[in-house]
Amino acid sequence: MSWLWGALLALTVVAVSYKLRFLTLSGAVVAFMMGWIVFGFGQFAFSIVMLFFFFSSSLWSNLGSAQKVKLTTNAQNVNQRDAWQILANGLVPTLLLIFWFNFQESIFILLFLISFAAATADTWATEIGVLSKSEPRSILGFKKVPRGTSGGITILGTMAGFGGSVAIVILGLFLFSTFLPFPFTWQNALLAAVLGLTAQIFDSILGASFQAKYQCLKCKRICEEGKHCLGAGTELISGWKWMNNNVVNFLSVVIAVFVGWLVAH
Repeated sequence: MSWLWGALLALTVVAVSYKLRFLTLSGAVVAFMMGWIVFGFGQFAFSIVMLFFFFSSSLWSNLGSAQKVKLTTNAQNVNQRDAWQILANGLVPTLLLIFWFNFQESIFILLFLISFAAATADTWATEIGVLSKSEPRSILGFKKVPRGTSGGITILGTMAGFGGSVAIVILGLFLFSTFLPFPFTWQNALLAAVLGLTAQIFDSILGASFQAKYQCLKCKRICEEGKHCLGAGTELISGWKWMNNNVVNFLSVVIAVFVGWLVAH
């Protein structure tokens, strides 16, 4: 696929996604640049894996969005992704694709798939788990926490995360073994799926322990952004101020890829 066709395809996907309110304006700009890179390198398999992650995650984000606003403590833009959210999940696999294009080493294909398995597991777990009928419990101590709290887990969310990891790994297994000379084994597939779930668990641990949490000075609810009720301030009550949800997601993907690289070698 040429760079021109890559740009046109990326523009089409982003325009549709923006129209459907999957993306904010900043998210659309970053998604276009990232999509242009992935589509422009001319590999069908990489493009389909990325599109599966993006559209499946966006659809799950929109599932029960009105209910999520009522249920969660921090529900602004629950179904729209901004630039930082796109970079948190997409920067690592995009860089891995560039490495593969330049060095033609199959290890980068495996790591590319692991990175999206991690991102998919976390997103599916979050978007589906918040709708669970059972109350979430903190992964540290298993005490009940409000819905939408980082570090909170449910059986439904965990199963959804593993399902997302397995789904994208199976898709990648088929695509990369069919359209690329990649010796994809079931051991590699198992590794990618397990690391996807592991990254989700690591994400929850970071979210429960180090992610910044604030208390709104007006309604006293716990939130994960520096603002909550309009016109009211917030107070940092735990975690590190710079450690927001996007940083947690990014670190989880990086850890999954690093562990995958160690195991593969």
